[in-house]
Amino acid sequence: MKTIAIIITCVIFSAQVWAVNEELKEALEGSLLKLHTAETPDEARDAVNMLERISLAAPDTWQTHYHYAYGNIMLSFRESDAGVKDQLLDKAEAAIEKGQQAGGDPSELLTLQAFVYQARISVDGSRAMQYSGKARNTLGKALAINPENPRALFLNGQNIFHTPAAFGGGSKNALPYFEKSVTHFQANQPSTAIDPSWGEQAAQAMLQQCKNLE
Repeated sequence: MKTIAIIITCVIFSAQVWAVNEELKEALEGSLLKLHTAETPDEARDAVNMLERISLAAPDTWQTHYHYAYGNIMLSFRESDAGVKDQLLDKAEAAIEKGQQAGGDPSELLTLQAFVYQARISVDGSRAMQYSGKARNTLGKALAINPENPRALFLNGQNIFHTPAAFGGGSKNALPYFEKSVTHFQANQPSTAIDPSWGEQAAQAMLQQCKNLE
């Protein structure tokens, strides 16, 4: 009887975990869809607020902090006020730290940190030298952990693309990274439905742009 009771308890617990995971998956997917299809900054802010609520509801799930950080980065590109942009990027960095504390994928979180550095440049172009170097170093660490991370390859290509050719940048030197990125996007699907999945379309667009410049 005890064995049967244990089995029943395990089945019920597994069903509850599955239901929570499904609810979390649907909430994240809905919020990210709203973020990516937002036509106005206000709609994007609503999506980021939803991502924040999800991260507060599931603090032990690193992906919730990851997506909230990603949402703040994307929202920063839509804001016009430099101070607001930096505040959003500060929130992104705080969320990345929480993702690290929750035991998240180090390559993905380092890649997102590098994305923050790149976004800092968009706030003020005079920061390019400072933050481009930080992004390069951070992406190097991300790729050392996972050389097939398509998002790290894509952002590394972006970094090189926007670096003057005299310093090893430009489309020709960036092209191989975009090629690898697209290849690994197609070959390496996310482990779960809530894992990072952004960047493929942007990588394909940059790959085509580099080819057109050759």
